[in-house]
Amino acid sequence: MGVKGSLKNGNSPVGFFIFIAFVVFIASLAVNGATKADSKKKEKVSVISTLSTENGAVIDKAGIFGSRKKQMLNEYLKNLNDTKGVQIAVVTVKNLEGQNIESFSLACAEKLKLGQKGKDNGALLLVSMEDRKMRIETGYGTEGTLTDAKCSRIIRNIMVPAFKAGKYEDGIIAAVQSMASAITGDDSFIAEGRVEKSGAGRASNTAALILFILFVLFAMVLPVFSRRRIGFFPFFIPIGGGHYRGGSGFGSGSSGFSGGGGSFGGGGASGSW
Repeated sequence: MGVKGSLKNGNSPVGFFIFIAFVVFIASLAVNGATKADSKKKEKVSVISTLSTENGAVIDKAGIFGSRKKQMLNEYLKNLNDTKGVQIAVVTVKNLEGQNIESFSLACAEKLKLGQKGKDNGALLLVSMEDRKMRIETGYGTEGTLTDAKCSRIIRNIMVPAFKAGKYEDGIIAAVQSMASAITGDDSFIAEGRVEKSGAGRASNTAALILFILFVLFAMVLPVFSRRRIGFFPFFIPIGGGHYRGGSGFGSGSSGFSGGGGSFGGGGASGSW
């Protein structure tokens, strides 16, 4: 009676089961769509959420750096933090995960909390390889020295030409040195690729060269007037506190530091290559 009765009444059980299967199918599509949306959201924050400077201020998610130059730059940035209290970090990513570079960069800077609390003397250099974009983010305390205009010049005059030539490591290193020099007002932090060259800076370099030549001459002539032969001193005395000068490395010691609690307000500049 059950099946025959249902057929007589026009209620086919086959049609009912097809309807149930269709409802289940639609529901599964909705669940899968929600799951994929949730996973995409997690992916968007996953890179930022894992950022840390404890193992070094160069966070190379895009794999731009070789081990040697990465270590050198890490030590340079650690030395900058130890001697000046200024914290600069470099973050490279494969892509911006659908965000604009300004919001992504600010989120990175806020996660790392670069700079000393209250002084906010931190800065971030961000590079997105697939998007071919770059940005310098400045803390509240560095906006007065590393101005938006200087950030723009560093990107335009240093990073973009180097990146177009495929010299990603060199472009980032030169940009970081220029950033450190601008923030601290200390030219000894910069090796090459200056944003601005003043007459005073050139005069200072000339004076340093003259002093070095006099030192060499003194080391060579002194043995003539001494009973004991001293010879040429086999070492180099660094100028400007032992900071990097373009060939002897970026400093020494551990390469990591913890964010000091600095704040950021969106200052800086962006560019592309």
